[in-house]
Amino acid sequence: MTTVRGLALAAIVAGGTLAAAPTAASAMPDALGLQVWSDSHQRGIYRNLFGPQIMDLGKAGMDDKISSFKANGSKWCLYADTNLRQLVKTADAGEYVADLDGTGFNDRISSVARC
Repeated sequence: MTTVRGLALAAIVAGGTLAAAPTAASAMPDALGLQVWSDSHQRGIYRNLFGPQIMDLGKAGMDDKISSFKANGSKWCLYADTNLRQLVKTADAGEYVADLDGTGFNDRISSVARC
């Protein structure tokens, strides 16, 4: 029998899908997803975002809270405003940013999309 250590939640968020897990260790990232954390160095609140776009990260409890991320298998565009407005960063497939502090867009991301 397999023991499940983390509780995963799934919700539809504005055309995309969101999975949440209490720790990064218990998460199974989507091959094309964007993993985000509210604190630097993969700490704090964790979300695994996937789908073509998430128009409002507030619905996932992550609006203006992202401090580190990892783009898995796909290029992602990160926007300062909801509805994919005001591009602040593009993340290449496989890119990991441990600390957005000092970049000008720490805790400023409000929507994301594959690009």
